[in-house]
This record gives sequence, C-alpha cells and structure tokens, in this order.
Amino acid sequence: MNHDVIVFLGPSLPLDAARAVLDADYRPPVAQGDVVRALRDRPRALAVIDGYFERQPAVWHKEILRALSRGVAVYGAASMGALRAAELERFGMIGVGTVFELYRDGKLHDDDEVALAHGPAESGWRAASEAMVDLRATVARAVDEQALEADAADAVLLAAKRRHYSERRWPEILRAVRDAGVVDASRLDALDAWLDGGDGPSRRVALKRRDAEALLHRLRADLEHGLERPRPRWRFQHTLAWDTLRRDALARHGDTGRGPRHHPARRDPVLDLARLEPDAPRLRADATWRAGARHESTPQPGDVEPGLDALRRRHDLATADDIEHFARSQGITPDRLLELVAAEHRARRRADRDSAAIDASLRDLLRLEGRWGALAARARDDDTVLERAGVADPTLDDLQLDPEELDQVPSERGSSERDGDPQAAREAVLWRWFFGAHLGLDEPADPAGWARARGFADLAALRRVAIRARVVAEERERAG
Repeated sequence: MNHDVIVFLGPSLPLDAARAVLDADYRPPVAQGDVVRALRDRPRALAVIDGYFERQPAVWHKEILRALSRGVAVYGAASMGALRAAELERFGMIGVGTVFELYRDGKLHDDDEVALAHGPAESGWRAASEAMVDLRATVARAVDEQALEADAADAVLLAAKRRHYSERRWPEILRAVRDAGVVDASRLDALDAWLDGGDGPSRRVALKRRDAEALLHRLRADLEHGLERPRPRWRFQHTLAWDTLRRDALARHGDTGRGPRHHPARRDPVLDLARLEPDAPRLRADATWRAGARHESTPQPGDVEPGLDALRRRHDLATADDIEHFARSQGITPDRLLELVAAEHRARRRADRDSAAIDASLRDLLRLEGRWGALAARARDDDTVLERAGVADPTLDDLQLDPEELDQVPSERGSSERDGDPQAAREAVLWRWFFGAHLGLDEPADPAGWARARGFADLAALRRVAIRARVVAEERERAG
C-alpha cells in the first residue's frame, strides 16, 4: 500500500477497480476532519472522490486549503471531489472529469446532483440509488441513440430531480412519469428495454465512475512523471474555528500520524523550558535520583484492550482473523500475542508513572533553586502569544518559513529535500534555527539523544517545543 497517496473513495468506483489503476491508501468517503487526520501521515497527494453530505458533516474547504498550503497536491473528481475542486481550483486544487467541469462552468449548481444512497463499507459502499449526473448522462445518450425524444427526456429528468436523491432509481422514476401521464407508456417501455440493453450490456452511463477512473489515471501519470507540488502564493489564515476543528478532529478519532505522540494536555511548558537550560542533564539526573522510581509489574485488569487497540492501529488489523494471522506470522499463538500486548501496556504504564515521579521531583528542585517563578512567567507569556495567534498547540505546518530559508536546504544538505519532501525541508530549517539562533548551540549529530538526555520523551517531544518556540518568535517579530 502506497501511503504517500491517500484516496477517499466510496460508491463511485469499486475498490478492486481502483487498486487496479493506482496503488494508494484508500480510505472511506471523506467527512469533516478526515483531511486533517490524513495530513498527519504526510502524504504527497490527496484525492477526494466520494464524501459525506448529510449523515456526517462534509469536509471543510479549509482542510483542503491546509493541505495545499503544506505542499500536498489535492485532486478531486466525480462526487464530493468534483464539488470541492470546482470551488477551490483557483487555490490550486486539481479537478478532473466531466462532473468537475460541469460544476466549474456553472452548468451544475446543486450538491444533490452527485449525491446518492449507499450501503456500508462491508458492502463495498454499494450504491442504492442513481446519481442525478448519471441519470442526465444516460438520458442524453438515449436521445442521441434515438431511444427517447427530447420532450420525453425533459419529463424523465424533471421526475428524477423532484425526488430525494436517496429515492432516485430507474423503476420509480419511470413509474412517476407514467403516473403523471405526460409521456406515452409505449415510449417509456421502449426506454426501459433500452436501459437494460436486451442481450447486450446495459446502456446506462456511469459518469461518476468514469471520472473517478480518470482521476486515478491522471494521478498515476503525474506520479510517474514527477508530481508537481503546489506552492501557493496565498498564506493560510488561522482562525479560532479552524483551530477548534483540528483539535477536535484529532481528539475525537485519535492521532493517525506516524510514530508515538503525546496528548498536549500532558505536557508542561515550564518543564519544557527547564529542559532547555544549560544544566538540564544535571537537573534530570538529580530528579531521577530523588524520585527513586520503583513500580511493580503486577498485571492489572484492562491491560489487554489498550495494548490490543494500539496493535490494531499500528498494523491495520481490522478483524479477529487479522489478529490471528498476524500472531501466526510472528511464530506465536494468538493467546501469546495477547500476553505480549498486555505486558507492553504495563511497561508503558510504569514508564508513565516513573516519568511523572521524576517530573514532580524536577519541579521541587526548580523551586528550591529559585528558578521556577521565572520559567513559569516565560511559559505564561508564550501561551498568551500563541492564544492571540489562534494556535494553542502549533505543528510544523503552522510555521511561516521564509522561502529563502527553504531554498538553502538542498545546497547545505547535498540533497533535494525541498523538492522531494517539503516537510523534511521545513524540519531541517526548524532544527537549524532552534539550535543555532534560539539556543546558541551547534546542531547535535544525534538530536534524539540530546533530547532524551534532558528528559524529553523522544525527538517528537523536542520537535513540539522547537515549533512552539519558533511560532512564538515569529509572532513577536510580527507584532513589532
């Protein structure tokens, strides 16, 4: 599976047909917050084909703008993707296919033109009604092939449009036209026979499917010839609504990004500042000695489920059969696998408690040495700056980096990081600024080891502190 490309797909195209065209990470129809979570996986490209309209809130335009601002190519076609592409083409989203063109050119306006009822994921998102755009294309074909006259075509389309999108099915539509008495029954019988195709294939036009396939072929070609990343000239604007959406989306469904992450509420900005002090390794050693962390290894009720949930997410194990197959592939029984995940959870729980004890000791040391007050004041000032900027928990994507800084990355590192992986280039700029301009140090050969020596959980924890410091510095410089 190619995680560099994420495709939101549902009833427009069967999954097997899609995979035959493009190797990608296929996900269910897009809903509000899904693009936010997808960006945690750092894809090179996103493709929106299908999406929710009613049962779940629709994907925000701002989510797609965020992806474009991060240098992620975003494609749209067929259904929700065609709608969003028509609305966001001028911002850099790439639209593909006839449905997109109809919306872009103002020939279609209503969302219900692409909406349809469908079954759950287990059914392969099987369509339970006909999309209006497919009905229109089929009727146009019937007129072209002289299976239907123009006046009858108008009556059929009017009957379809008057129905709720979930109830648009050919038998019911033809019955409604018959009941209205506006078209001769023999002409409708002839149309019905033409639709079925007799001994040949059905004459119905699957416009949405055709456009979905066209998008995948276009994306595959672009990848083969060197995907061009968007470089918008506009700046993504943070708002309170955006920050709330992003926070809620990640909190509601969990972080789907690569590598371990820690919930922001567990971080202590005062201790993070203390860990950057020149004598931080000494403080950490003293706090560890004082904590004297010793914890039992006794199994506790509920150890299995959290560990098993983490294993499912890590290896995409959706069913009990998947778990059993995974266990066998590792040379153990499923029961032994459950023992291992429970032990892993206990180990993490002990580590968390040890860390909490050390942090408590560090707070005491800072107070005894008279340093807590000044550090706490700095942390409060930083919080105030971030709150005013609308980014309470900033990420790498919130940095407003100077293009000249990014341009320096390839020449300095002897690689094409900026063109091949904009996120890697942004991180390289961040570390150069953080260690050099902010801390006045040479960038360490092993940043992760540097972080651990000062009490950070991992490099990701240090990265969050560096991002926070950079955003604060940017905001203060902007303010004067």
